[in-house]
Amino acid sequence: MRKVILINVGTPSSFEPDDVGVYLKEFLMDENIISIPRPFRDFLVKGLIVPKRKYSSAEKYKKIWTDQGSPLLVGSESLKKKLQEYLGASWQVEIGMQVGKPSLKEVLENSLKSSDEIYFCPLYPQYATATTGGALQLLKFLSHGIRVQILSPFYQEPWFIQSASEKIKMQLKPHDFLLLSYHGLPVSQLKKHRVSCYQTEVCCEKSAACIENCYRAQCLMTSKLIQKELQHDQVVTSFQSRLGKGKWIEPSSQEIVNDLLQQGVRHLKVACPSFVVDCLETLEEIGMELKTQFLQRGGESFELIPCVNDSDAFIQGLGNQLKNLKLTI
Repeated sequence: MRKVILINVGTPSSFEPDDVGVYLKEFLMDENIISIPRPFRDFLVKGLIVPKRKYSSAEKYKKIWTDQGSPLLVGSESLKKKLQEYLGASWQVEIGMQVGKPSLKEVLENSLKSSDEIYFCPLYPQYATATTGGALQLLKFLSHGIRVQILSPFYQEPWFIQSASEKIKMQLKPHDFLLLSYHGLPVSQLKKHRVSCYQTEVCCEKSAACIENCYRAQCLMTSKLIQKELQHDQVVTSFQSRLGKGKWIEPSSQEIVNDLLQQGVRHLKVACPSFVVDCLETLEEIGMELKTQFLQRGGESFELIPCVNDSDAFIQGLGNQLKNLKLTI
């Protein structure tokens, strides 16, 4: 049996503040998210951040929660089902969340005990320490040298570019401006890979060496390829979800929206190519918060374009990529 583990960040079990608090605590205690010594991280996360943020975050989750549950989990289950159908009976597809349930650690531990051929599949198009890096760290810790197939970041794979562009084409009109909004990261996380990284706002576009494990460079490459596929001139890239006072990669989505309004842009479509399945960051942060900002400040139309989710093009591309993977560990 060939077993596929679809990996995503995770979701609270409900939108109740206590459940959101449990999720935030597990998420923020990861040293790949907040990289300060453990005693200070304990105090910061458990004593300061979570007791306050769990209530505001719970309200955000409540806005997007469905009758079936968390949009991320519901969407992941649908993706899992369609991929299972595409791959056939000789494959088994499972979901593993890095935070919350179903637990990636538990799914991986059970899989490694079997004789199954394992396909480790982080659903993150671009590489980041906090996502792909954390998942690979867990795999290395648990696998003990067992060889598995690993899906590499697919930020420039034709099947991903085409499936993302197909979603955008369905809603994009000639007069629309297209914003490609990616999840942001602190600059300090980029510099973990290369101290000289991010010297200027355009350095990610200049050096071919930056593309390896550089999240921002990979996002910019995704945008470049999507724009080429769309043949649409009015496209700009930005980064969302900025938190705290530290320096984050730029430009921010909020600042870009203000700039576009000043330039006279009144019709805006937004896609989020760093996400495969729609979640809090796309549905609430972009589809509600950024939309409100744009419309209240003079915009006339704003539309969030769904992620690739379980689209046929994405399922077929991912399925074919899995079939062609080579043993890497």
